Amino acid sequence: MSGLESCLSILVARASAGQLAEKLRALVALTPFATVGAVTASFGVTEYRPGERLDDWLQRADQALDAAKAGGRNRVCLAETGLTRGNRVKAQRLIFE
Repeated sequence: MSGLESCLSILVARASAGQLAEKLRALVALTPFATVGAVTASFGVTEYRPGERLDDWLQRADQALDAAKAGGRNRVCLAETGLTRGNRVKAQRLIFE
């Protein structure tokens, strides 16, 4: 079964959005779903830059999501602000205790 991608916009600081995404990721992983059983979720988090085009902002979020999936899925990756190289975004995995 293939995955489903959705977009969620939150008006908070990037670190807070990352923490929220990590909480959502953990809740999804711990919740058994009647029809499919256990599932996981990956999140790509980025911060809007003033004056940025919506397409560029969403592309950075999508690239961070791709980095989360490439890193083994069931992860949260934050796109670093201001650091882009071509179509690639340096992303880091968030680990919260």
